[in-house]
Parts: sequence; C-alpha cells; structure tokens
Amino acid sequence: MAKVAPGQAGLSKLVLLLIVLVAAFLGSGLTLGLYLSGVFGEPAGRDAASVEQSEQEVVIGAPVYIPLEQPLVVNFDRNGRMGYLQANIELMTRAVGVEAEIAQHLPVIRNDLILLLGSKTYSDVASREGKEALRQEALDTVNAILEQVGAKGRIEQLYFTGFVMQ
Repeated sequence: MAKVAPGQAGLSKLVLLLIVLVAAFLGSGLTLGLYLSGVFGEPAGRDAASVEQSEQEVVIGAPVYIPLEQPLVVNFDRNGRMGYLQANIELMTRAVGVEAEIAQHLPVIRNDLILLLGSKTYSDVASREGKEALRQEALDTVNAILEQVGAKGRIEQLYFTGFVMQ
C-alpha cells in the first residue's frame, strides 16, 4: 500500500469534500430547474390555468357601467299575437380596456342581443325568473363576443334598467 504524506491526507479530504458540495449544489439546482419547468410536476400556482391567466393579465379597477345608449326594441310572440319588447341595458365591468372593446364591437353586441330578445316569447320573460334567465343569457352572449374578438377582460354583470312588454 502506498504511503500518503501527512499534508496530503488533509488535502485529499478537502478536495473530496469540495467535490461532494459542488455535486450537491449542481444536483439541487438541476432538480429545482426540472421542477419549475414542470418535469417533476406542477409547482404551486403555475398550473395551465394560471399560466394562461398571466398571459391575459387583466387589470382590475373600480366598476365601470356602460349603457347601451339606445334601447333594444324587438317583436316577439305574445300568446299568438305580435308583441313588443323594449329593454334598456347597462353592462358592468372592472377590467380596464373592456369599455373600448365594447365600443368597437357595439354593432355585433347589439345585433346578438336583439336576436336573443327576439327569440323569446311572452311566457319566457313574463316572470321574474324568466327575466333573470334572459339576463344571464344576455350576459353570456356579450362575454362570448368579447372572447371571440380577443378582449382581455369580460363583463361581470348585465342589468336591465328598463324592460317594457306590450
């Protein structure tokens, strides 16, 4: 067996310790990198939905109410007779920039809302529950349009500020 000089024994232990520490550091860095990239699983708060949401970052502010300036007036079936429905609508959002998207696509929004209102019968909207269901359908219609045009926000509420049936 080879003899080790007294000064070399401490030096070889120091080199060995240094190699172990560097390997541990590189291994933990590699593990962390693989974890953050999703190889070992999704890190907290970085699932697919949160990644998509961060890509569509929406600034939330105070509520903004956007009136559809002219009331929507449609013909509808009133128990076998022609009836009229007039609805005044206001939209509410907190997302900054949605107001401009609504203004730009207002003809599409008005068109789709008129088609929705015109598809209803008197019995569909005569009760409070019917009006609430119509309000939800109208809200979904506006949000579908905003999604279709790539708006980075949505309408939180849609309100009927006037509702007349004759």
